[in-house]
Amino acid sequence: LWYDDSTQTNTFKNEIHIYGGFKGWENSLQERMEWSQHPSIIDAKHLTYCIWVESYKKTQNQYVKHVVIDGFTLINGYGQGGAIRVVNETPLFSNLIVKENEGFPVLYFENARDTFDRYLGNTILNNCIVDNNTIVEPSYIMPFHNALISALQSDVRFTNNTMVNNDTELNSSYFFNLAFNSTVWVDNCIIFYNDLFGEDLNLPCNIIYRFSNIEKSSGSNFWNGLWYGTDGGNNID
Repeated sequence: LWYDDSTQTNTFKNEIHIYGGFKGWENSLQERMEWSQHPSIIDAKHLTYCIWVESYKKTQNQYVKHVVIDGFTLINGYGQGGAIRVVNETPLFSNLIVKENEGFPVLYFENARDTFDRYLGNTILNNCIVDNNTIVEPSYIMPFHNALISALQSDVRFTNNTMVNNDTELNSSYFFNLAFNSTVWVDNCIIFYNDLFGEDLNLPCNIIYRFSNIEKSSGSNFWNGLWYGTDGGNNID
């Protein structure tokens, strides 16, 4: 979606689907196989975000109804959401490899909530690998930057993801930082070997972990207070 200066109007599409990971001979998405073996790379060259999804004006008649980004490798992103930045939208990100990005945070979600009974629902990160990314200090004062993932007034679902080997250049960092009545669901994910752990939950917020392998959580039987979110059951360490 974009803003047209000549007509001073916004152009909105109901469906935006962008797919990578093709070998080259396919004629349909159904023919795509082993997407990770045929990388489609988005390289931000440490200049900006790899993916930025934002509605300029979110009203009931002006928004993208269904955004899907699937089958890409995101590298060398930088900024507030160095790899992925989402504002006023609820996209679906599937089959992504997110690596070697720098951010404050690396994944940023603001007002990413199903406000108008949208077709897709909440923002979803599904079947992705988030590996070897770094939290860095912003060049200006910015709240909620000291985490790998920040959600502000957002509902975000993480399903079937592996999130490992991420680190920080800060003295104190978190894996999740939530603010302003945000909720995050973590289902069937691996969160391990990161140089940061736990959450910072500001105001009424919650993270619900289910069927996941989470380092230093002690599993569902002895949930560790480092992870203040809700143990939804069937978690291991």
